[in-house]
Amino acid sequence: MINKALDIHYKELIAEIDLEATLKGKLEDALKMEGNKVVYTHTSQEVKHKLKELGTLISQVLEISEFSKTDSYQTVQRVFKEQYEITDDKTIEAKDKETISPQSVQSPYDTDCTCRSKGGNGGQKKQEVKGYGVNVTETCDDDNLNLITNANVKVVCTADTDFLKTDIEKIQTIISDKIEVVHADGAYHSPENQNYCKDKEINLCLQAIQGAKGRYEPEMNEETQTLQVRETQTAQDVQSTKIISKNETEKWRIKTDQGYRYITQKEIATYQLRKK
Repeated sequence: MINKALDIHYKELIAEIDLEATLKGKLEDALKMEGNKVVYTHTSQEVKHKLKELGTLISQVLEISEFSKTDSYQTVQRVFKEQYEITDDKTIEAKDKETISPQSVQSPYDTDCTCRSKGGNGGQKKQEVKGYGVNVTETCDDDNLNLITNANVKVVCTADTDFLKTDIEKIQTIISDKIEVVHADGAYHSPENQNYCKDKEINLCLQAIQGAKGRYEPEMNEETQTLQVRETQTAQDVQSTKIISKNETEKWRIKTDQGYRYITQKEIATYQLRKK
């Protein structure tokens, strides 16, 4: 991506001004191979060295083309700021990959698109996704014709939870019946979305909730107002004691092999959602 951004600007630049022969030769040498081919045909140390050389060239190009207000100049300038840093001794170094924002430029042809790491749970390998995410909604009434009611496109780093409220409100302006039930993947779960659906009297049915299941299953007995806790590894019931903390928050204390463990109202609510 860095190579391509510089290549686009370089081709525009040589059409406007005569570059110094040495710099022109270095640029053409650096840009003769696509960035992905450099990664696959060089060692990590060689790639790091080439990135540093590329950063130095970009810095020089930006300096001599400062007059330019083209899109390609703006893109290269942004890429340089996102991908490189200038040290105290004025040398240019490529930033560590972990420090680069997912909202950085992913394509010089579309500077709005972003990236996101997906997966990584349950032993799965993380997957780098670039571009945009689309959230599609449709009606699901057994007695009527069902239609796609909305397709919401946002940059791919947008959290799934950010779609739910806005899309429900958009759909409600399209259909005449009040939305009573929403079926969604567990990725749409958040306390804010739960409270929103509760306020709107919408039954939010989640197919699964992200994250590992807890070791304990806390079940509130509404009649006795006691908490029944089952330890899933042994399938044994664990005695619990209600505790009122200093800030008047209710917790339930159970005894484990390591000492005491406290179960919060949030954990109880999350278990109920998983069970549902």
